[in-house]
Amino acid sequence: WNHLASYVGIPTALEDIRLLLDQRSKAQFQWTPYEDLTIRVVIPDEFFQNPTIWHV
Repeated sequence: WNHLASYVGIPTALEDIRLLLDQRSKAQFQWTPYEDLTIRVVIPDEFFQNPTIWHV
Protein backbone atom coordinates (compact mmCIF):
# COMPACT_ATOMS: atom_id res chain seq x y z
CA TRP A 1 0.00 0.00 0.00
CA ASN A 2 1.25 3.42 -0.88
CA HIS A 3 -0.38 6.04 1.37
CA LEU A 4 2.15 8.77 0.66
CA ALA A 5 0.00 10.42 -2.01
CA SER A 6 -2.89 10.89 0.42
CA TYR A 7 -0.67 12.75 2.93
CA VAL A 8 0.93 15.18 0.48
CA GLY A 9 -1.43 18.08 1.26
CA ILE A 10 -1.37 17.70 5.05
CA PRO A 11 1.81 19.73 5.77
CA THR A 12 0.52 22.58 3.60
CA ALA A 13 -2.89 22.51 5.27
CA LEU A 14 -1.31 22.46 8.75
CA GLU A 15 0.94 25.39 7.83
CA ASP A 16 -2.10 27.33 6.57
CA ILE A 17 -3.92 26.66 9.86
CA ARG A 18 -0.86 27.71 11.87
CA LEU A 19 -0.58 30.97 9.92
CA LEU A 20 -4.27 31.74 10.41
CA LEU A 21 -4.03 31.09 14.16
CA ASP A 22 -0.89 33.22 14.38
CA GLN A 23 -2.59 36.11 12.56
CA ARG A 24 -5.65 35.85 14.78
CA SER A 25 -3.65 35.83 18.01
CA LYS A 26 -1.65 38.88 16.87
CA ALA A 27 -4.84 40.73 15.98
CA GLN A 28 -6.36 40.04 19.41
CA PHE A 29 -3.20 40.71 21.45
CA GLN A 30 -2.79 44.08 23.13
CA TRP A 31 0.19 45.22 25.15
CA THR A 32 -0.66 46.08 28.73
CA PRO A 33 0.54 49.54 29.76
CA TYR A 34 2.48 49.12 33.00
CA GLU A 35 2.17 52.85 33.65
CA ASP A 36 -1.28 52.03 35.02
CA LEU A 37 -0.88 52.03 38.82
CA THR A 38 -3.60 49.40 39.19
CA ILE A 39 -1.37 46.99 37.28
CA ARG A 40 1.97 48.11 38.72
CA VAL A 41 0.82 47.59 42.29
CA VAL A 42 0.70 43.79 41.76
CA ILE A 43 4.13 43.59 40.06
CA PRO A 44 7.08 43.49 42.49
CA ASP A 45 9.38 46.54 42.25
CA GLU A 46 12.40 44.33 41.53
CA PHE A 47 11.00 43.64 38.06
CA PHE A 48 11.01 47.35 37.23
CA GLN A 49 14.68 47.73 38.20
CA ASN A 50 15.86 45.72 35.19
CA PRO A 51 14.28 46.94 31.92
CA THR A 52 15.23 43.74 30.07
CA ILE A 53 13.60 41.39 32.58
CA TRP A 54 10.56 40.95 30.32
CA HIS A 55 12.76 39.43 27.61
CA VAL A 56 13.95 36.56 29.80
